[in-house]
Amino acid sequence: MPPRIPQPQYLHESLIGALYQLPSGVLLVTGNAPPTLASFTPTNTGTLIFRYGISYLIPPLDALVPGLFVSERGVALVGREAWDYMLTHCQIHPRADVIGFRTNSGDSQVFLRELDWGRPPRVLAYTTPESRMPIAEPQAVFVGEASPPLPEMLLKYLPAVTDLTPLLTA
Repeated sequence: MPPRIPQPQYLHESLIGALYQLPSGVLLVTGNAPPTLASFTPTNTGTLIFRYGISYLIPPLDALVPGLFVSERGVALVGREAWDYMLTHCQIHPRADVIGFRTNSGDSQVFLRELDWGRPPRVLAYTTPESRMPIAEPQAVFVGEASPPLPEMLLKYLPAVTDLTPLLTA
């Protein structure tokens, strides 16, 4: 009997924070907001869910949030194990399947080689773990006083800023 393929598991992390639409893009703020943001109103606040996507090689497709990796030989990985394996072995398995969902539409199944592994992973914000459409794609995070600890992957893929001046000008 062939091995059973598991259901996709979509990796996510959560954090209490606020998203601000600034002239140069979206900023995630955790803890106390700096005084320089006093004239801005956050677009979303509270518990935010973060997922990580890989851009497609061919535009206009947006990005894929992977949930399941299946190698050419039928080995299946899900969740964080699949993410870590794909990032470190993307050149070894070009014909492997990746099942996930697009950030601008529904479910998708692609070959590993159809994703742009040369670009950094994209950080995507959602309102709930069940959401499929991101509410924002923050470009940076500001860690204010009284901030909760940042999740591991968020720290890795989203640059932290201390000077907001460049972000406040277009």
